[in-house]
Amino acid sequence: QGRVDEAEDTFHAIDGSSASVGTRITLAATEGLLHFRRGRVVEGRTRYLDAADWARRESHEYARLLALAYLAREELTANTAKASETLKVLLEVQGLEERYPDIALVVERLRQTAQAEKAL
Repeated sequence: QGRVDEAEDTFHAIDGSSASVGTRITLAATEGLLHFRRGRVVEGRTRYLDAADWARRESHEYARLLALAYLAREELTANTAKASETLKVLLEVQGLEERYPDIALVVERLRQTAQAEKAL
């Protein structure tokens, strides 16, 4: 809990008003992370989806997929009903491994985690 407090303090000290669009998208997603870590799942999901939608409108595919990947991670961590839905969207992205291998690695780890949790 203390680390979330520290993260929120740092986050709120950031002035993103003159930041690039990519940085502002990242800040929106980060706000989603903070909400999830506080247990505010609906607010967190909304901010992550806002970030992904903003990235889509700006044709920033990398940022969109990254926001969705970390949304899926938080959904899995929170054990929500939306976790598999979000992960499925990512697993259906064509050419993810070639275009964004770092995101593909995150998605594969999430898939393995989801599969392991189903086996329990």
